[in-house]
Amino acid sequence: RLASYVVFCKKWATKTQLSKVFSAMLAIHSNKPALWIMAAKWEMEDCLSSESARQLFLWALHFDPEGPKLYQDYFRMELMHAEKLRKEKQEFQKANMDVENPDYSEEILKGKLARIIYENSVSII
Repeated sequence: RLASYVVFCKKWATKTQLSKVFSAMLAIHSNKPALWIMAAKWEMEDCLSSESARQLFLWALHFDPEGPKLYQDYFRMELMHAEKLRKEKQEFQKANMDVENPDYSEEILKGKLARIIYENSVSII
């Protein structure tokens, strides 16, 4: 039921409305990892906000600290984020643009944040 409502909202609602819908649904259904993952995926892929997606995963892990699916998708999201940043940085370098972006730190580009998530998930799960 929740998923079908989200699909409906994606088709007819604006991004800000759907973000509010996710917030309201998560306040009521904080024990549903699939909903957290769906909201984080929305933020990452549709709203292009990896920071919002990261915050959602951190909150989800607060409610379900041993959720293997949460860790798996959080790890995948961080790998995708690092890859996206590497591609962006390469595009800037090809265009000879010198852009200072704190997200382009070598630790993030090399996937060290994803490694930390992986190591934590292994020790917890």
